[in-house]
Amino acid sequence: MICLEFRFPGGRFHASPWARHINEGAVEWPPSPWRLCRALIATGFNRLGWSSPDAIPVEARGLFDKLASALPAFELPPASAAHTRHYMPKEKGEGTELIFDTFAHVGREAVLRVFWPVELDAAETALLRELLQSMPYLGRAESLVEATLAEGLDCGAAPANCRPWSDVDTSERQRCERVEMLAPMVPRDFSDWRSGMLKALQARKESEARAKAEKKGKQPTAKAWAKEQAKIAADCSRTLPADLAAALCQSSTEINSAGWNEPPGTRRVAYARPSDALNATDGDKSSARLPQQRRPTTLLLALTSDSRHGDCLPLLKDAVLRADALHKAFVDKATKRGPVSPTLTGMTPDQSDVRRDHHRHLHILPLVLNTQTPPDRPALARVDHLLLHAEEGFDEATLQVVRHTRRTWAKDLPDLFLTIALAGTRDDFHGELDALRPSRIWTSVTPFVPPRFLKRRGANNLRGQLLAEIRDRLLPAPVSIEVELDTADEAHRWLTLDSDESADAFWRRWRGMSESIDARLSMRWRNFRLERPNAQRHPCVAMGFGLRLCFAEPVPGPLALGYGAHFGLGFFEASDK
Repeated sequence: MICLEFRFPGGRFHASPWARHINEGAVEWPPSPWRLCRALIATGFNRLGWSSPDAIPVEARGLFDKLASALPAFELPPASAAHTRHYMPKEKGEGTELIFDTFAHVGREAVLRVFWPVELDAAETALLRELLQSMPYLGRAESLVEATLAEGLDCGAAPANCRPWSDVDTSERQRCERVEMLAPMVPRDFSDWRSGMLKALQARKESEARAKAEKKGKQPTAKAWAKEQAKIAADCSRTLPADLAAALCQSSTEINSAGWNEPPGTRRVAYARPSDALNATDGDKSSARLPQQRRPTTLLLALTSDSRHGDCLPLLKDAVLRADALHKAFVDKATKRGPVSPTLTGMTPDQSDVRRDHHRHLHILPLVLNTQTPPDRPALARVDHLLLHAEEGFDEATLQVVRHTRRTWAKDLPDLFLTIALAGTRDDFHGELDALRPSRIWTSVTPFVPPRFLKRRGANNLRGQLLAEIRDRLLPAPVSIEVELDTADEAHRWLTLDSDESADAFWRRWRGMSESIDARLSMRWRNFRLERPNAQRHPCVAMGFGLRLCFAEPVPGPLALGYGAHFGLGFFEASDK
């Protein structure tokens, strides 16, 4: 057995799994056996002077055949998933496109060890050592690497924590997640695969040639057909890599242009990876800043759209639809793993009844951090982050569900890819978000939708329903509740609900009985989607209102009230105005 050691001077490993777009937010961790072999052979071409697949030394072919014949095990250092965003010139046409670069943050002192159960002769060992010492990076070019062949290490007692799925027993599988990676085919299997592919390809090409001749009304002679068959055989042979080393030499561009769904000469292998392999809790290594002793209550998810739609992020007006789709994805994934946590559903553990938990379970709230919200048309703002908050805290099962939900979609809307940008408690955000910092004044980001039918007066008028919502969240009563009016005059923009007269004034405006056009309720919220996509959960009032709440003392966020409050409606942000 040999041991390869990799250190990352930049503290990062950048690589996307095969067939996954960079904007999907997926990172290949650990690096697949196929990637490791390709990195070694690329180093031979770039640093050792190999000129073509035919010029690869004999000892190199023996080395790669041996590496392909067995699957390695890995000792993974603590790591966390992180990402950067930057704009790159488009390949065709003018302009730029947003690139969402996810990577594994491992730290500069971390060591990734790869234990390969193969025996090498002296020449192969010397070549492998030279290749590793000459390797400039692993994965993308940003992943600077220092690679060595470990000396004096007892590989027989390898502390591997990521091994092939078939080598892991049932009890250990329950503590791991199954990940698929690419590995080179075993040399014998590659020969059989190539022979079969060559026969199938020749048969298809010959059939096409016969059909073409028949269409022209020509019947080739035996001699001409034999010549055509020889030409087809030669063309097909050039299409397929001659051996495993030649297959490893093919670039991604060559693989894609040839129409391969997966690189020729590869196989899919399953590995058992620790469930927390990309969720390190060390503050120096984790960009997610997960606390070690406390259950996190707040997660910030960064959003990107798929490459087909460019950077088309969802509109704020569709927040409830997006939140509902993400919640459904969470619940579906949790159901496959076992009992669904009440933190996700707000239901009792047996899912038979609603918990009376003062809304301490999951909220999915929209944030607009990187763009300006149009003041007169908030519905057109683009949501670039989602705030997940559960006052009771996220248990480990729920955290695993969130971490492994990489994509969400909704009907007639582009797919979205998710990455945890920050995680912790409310205090860990240090006032970075207006939705979380304590404030006396809170104004609507999305419209408030009454949870019950509106009455003109009494407990079910607008003020009464708001006070009931606030009490249910164990918050102090506000000193004033104001409804936004449709006027440019800032001095008369808000109608204070503090008496029966003001309740009557609101009622007249809501029922369209106001004589003054300037005195009507604000129309800024008319384009928002006001219901979840479920026929059994329609709101009692199909209208949303913009509000401003003023408290005597600062109240911490996030604050969401009314129908759909756990799905982005009735969401407020701290305001100094």
